[in-house]
Amino acid sequence: MPITFSRVDKAELAKLLPDVIPVVIGGFITLAGTFLVQVFVIPRVQAYNRQRERWEKDVIDLAGLLEEDLPSALRAYRMADHSLHYAKKWQNDADLDQERVKALLQTMEHEKREAGQVVSDKMGRLAVLERRASRIRANAPYWGILFRRRVMLRIALDPVEYELPGHRELEDDERWEATWDEVEKRRKELFDQVKEIAERVKPPITSGTPAPSARVRAKNPRDWLAGP
Repeated sequence: MPITFSRVDKAELAKLLPDVIPVVIGGFITLAGTFLVQVFVIPRVQAYNRQRERWEKDVIDLAGLLEEDLPSALRAYRMADHSLHYAKKWQNDADLDQERVKALLQTMEHEKREAGQVVSDKMGRLAVLERRASRIRANAPYWGILFRRRVMLRIALDPVEYELPGHRELEDDERWEATWDEVEKRRKELFDQVKEIAERVKPPITSGTPAPSARVRAKNPRDWLAGP
């Protein structure tokens, strides 16, 4: 049996409509707002929080690498290079068995290459952590400075690894010490730079001038050596 309304019922309903419609509209607005928050806002906040947590871990790992792992690897590398540096002075010494000297030098060169590979691995890890950390506030000038300091450390290591002509002579003890002092100086500069964000665990401050992207920096790394 169909439901019918009398004129009185219709009149009462008409009186209630002005009060009911805002409630219904308000309910729809609340529902829509809740839906938007659940679909758009909360996932973005959660994604940001996860990104921030990863960033904090990368920065802490970066600082730990520069404070502990890399110094340990560099000490082993320096000791291996030190042994080879002095053993080479035995070459052409008539009082020594040159066959044994040659065999000893080969062993020491192998040990130096192995120690150098460990350092190269640490430097590669350093570059990866730097690149990952720079994804937050990528326009901050800080990242350009950090990149330059890492490149300066890599350049300081080149004479040790490649024994480039003109960079140093193995017979010169003073220049050998100076080369390794330069390596340690550059490592400390890089570590001090990382400490700026690691100690307060906050991303660097941005500025109006965008920092060069990692891709651009990688094309001409020596162009970015000037500066702090």
